[in-house]
Amino acid sequence: MADVARSAALRSSPRLIERMARRVPDLARRAVEQFTVELPMYGVLPREELDGEIVDVVAENIRLYLRTVQKGRPPTAEELTGIRASAARRAEEGVPLADVLAAYHVGARLSWLEMVDVSAPGDDEALLAACVSLLRYMQEVTSAVSSVYLEVQQAIHGEERVARQQLTSALMSGQPTGLLVERAGARVAPSYVVLEVALPVPAAGPQADAGSGVAERRRIRLVQAELDAFAGTTVLSVLDGQGGTALLPATPERLDAVDGAVPDLVSRLQEAAAGPVHAASTRAETLDAIPAGLRLAGEVLDLARRLGRPPGLYRLGDLLVEYQLTRPGPARDELARRLDHIADQPQLLDTLRAYLDHERRRGRAAEVLHVHANTVDYRLGRIAALTGLDPARSADSQVLLAALTVRDQASAPDLAQ
Repeated sequence: MADVARSAALRSSPRLIERMARRVPDLARRAVEQFTVELPMYGVLPREELDGEIVDVVAENIRLYLRTVQKGRPPTAEELTGIRASAARRAEEGVPLADVLAAYHVGARLSWLEMVDVSAPGDDEALLAACVSLLRYMQEVTSAVSSVYLEVQQAIHGEERVARQQLTSALMSGQPTGLLVERAGARVAPSYVVLEVALPVPAAGPQADAGSGVAERRRIRLVQAELDAFAGTTVLSVLDGQGGTALLPATPERLDAVDGAVPDLVSRLQEAAAGPVHAASTRAETLDAIPAGLRLAGEVLDLARRLGRPPGLYRLGDLLVEYQLTRPGPARDELARRLDHIADQPQLLDTLRAYLDHERRRGRAAEVLHVHANTVDYRLGRIAALTGLDPARSADSQVLLAALTVRDQASAPDLAQ
């Protein structure tokens, strides 16, 4: 009966709720900033997520609390739907449950202090009722958040997920898939586009190190969501924070259409990964073709990155000459030796690269190098004298360009996929 009386007292002072409601947007933003101060894991979440989804969830949480205060009752299960969905996303990202619950308590604390701040003389009974309602509200929220968080965690580590990974590995290695298909609850398509991706390297820093696992899992979740949206089903993939492989399902009749849409998919993956993404794709018309397609896609991706090509999608046809030039053999070794006499002179190598990259236009090369055109002429003459190949001659320039390609590929550091 005491609770009912206190709730009635608060409902008799609607102006307190109105004053509080006007402050919700600013209060939500301040609460999120406090999360980053008190809870390190929130500090490593992307700024756009904090200023977007997280702020929206906090604001709706405060508004829901105010509605329950007005009505003198705890929140209903339907009203907690948004909070449960947010808890599920934090579980998928691997944010510790303790931090998720602590964030709600930080928000409750700041909300209570804000309500005291906006109160007026005569609001004592209303404030007391608000305090009781806040405790009841937090009891319901804590229960809802904890239950959905644990459900998601169990699903993430469930048998079906493990079986799906095993099925993907079997397809990639050309192993039998019969029993795995049933265990994974998945369908195997007759054809696939094999997609290899390399995700951007996360920014370094003390907080990034502390929460790198959370940021990595969030990125994997967002990339996987884009893959699933593209295919209209759960895509079989093996992903980590640096990238991985995805098998995009198709039929022989739709293979062209699926393959043709992959460039747009890679653009969306760059948005999901919040940075530049290099990717390579091949077509596997049959399941038996997947292992070979996977090897080729990996080689094309590695080559594009070693040659310093810009982010985006690459297919064998995009690097046809470069791919063939860098295959092992005596011709490749001979090409690499053509630049031995200028290998220790970076100015000559840079000048040669700029000159050839800009279609043997000495003026444009000079602009790129920030030197006089006469300097370019002098260096090109030195290159001709030392290598026996004149960059100004069409035939010699093709050999020099091929030699540069071989050298760049051979000298690039190993790149993690």
